[in-house]
Amino acid sequence: MKLLSILVVLALLTACTSSTQKTSNSNKDSSSAPSAAGADADEHGCRASTGFQWSNLREKCIKVFEEGIKLDPGEAITDKTTVAFVIFNDDNSKAEIFMPSETSSVTLERKGPRIASWNNGDWQLELKGANYILKKKGVTQYSN
Repeated sequence: MKLLSILVVLALLTACTSSTQKTSNSNKDSSSAPSAAGADADEHGCRASTGFQWSNLREKCIKVFEEGIKLDPGEAITDKTTVAFVIFNDDNSKAEIFMPSETSSVTLERKGPRIASWNNGDWQLELKGANYILKKKGVTQYSN
């Protein structure tokens, strides 16, 4: 009789556990599940979750925080936790700016071979001494 009672209790516990697991699995929303690192490739195959971003100048995926020059936020940027990065092509005739406020990078062209200034519409990057200053419509956005 004792053996039969123990078997019944075990059977009930097993049934309850199995039912609970099925219910909790069916209630999970697949959209809330974390995506695996590298599952977010853009149209160029760059995976932001692994630190890569497409560079128009280099025509490949790069890690801007490793290859670029870090620019800290200026007075015009309210979020002081953000940074921008700049990279240059081989002959320094073009600069590419990566900013958190822009959906894609901004490419600037050098004014002349002896002028340390790159422009593209509202954007201007200047080299003063050893410091880069990035401005938009004449207002400093980032610098180092």
